[in-house]
Amino acid sequence: GLLVNSLAGFAFAVFEFPGKKVLFLLVLVSFMMPFEAIVIPLYTLMRGLGWVDTYAALIMPDVASGLVIFLFRQFFAGIPKEIYEAARVDGASWWTIWWRMTMPLSGPTLATASLMMFIHQWDSFFWPLVAASKPDLTVIQVAIARNLTLEQSNLGSLFAAASTAVLVAMIPFMLLQR
Repeated sequence: GLLVNSLAGFAFAVFEFPGKKVLFLLVLVSFMMPFEAIVIPLYTLMRGLGWVDTYAALIMPDVASGLVIFLFRQFFAGIPKEIYEAARVDGASWWTIWWRMTMPLSGPTLATASLMMFIHQWDSFFWPLVAASKPDLTVIQVAIARNLTLEQSNLGSLFAAASTAVLVAMIPFMLLQR
């Protein structure tokens, strides 16, 4: 996800191409749209690709994130254009500029983006519930919800599972908060 989003953000920040503003507007709209609005077309796509009940169905829809693309675009747009031009004059390719110049500078952006993507994936409930019904593909949020019944609930184990889920999400946040 970091690779795809950083490349897209770099392209939006550095290059001029036809339809750039319209595409960037679509990126902005994509993270403002509620996920529930695209679940049925997304499920249809996953079924057409044969990815239902696979890890690909859980991972691939969130690889490209509009919010993370926007975050990288804003960071790369803040780098002066003269630096890019000087590197091009020195013979650097765009891949070299992206990999050897801008990515080492983007440490805080990488940390923020990776944390946002991890927390989003870890806390996801609705899509894993729809896309993966196999027991071995059950994510923790769905597993906690499946153990909660009206007839009988072991509240101690539910609270332990919920505490574990919160701790796993909190540890990277605490480590990367600076």
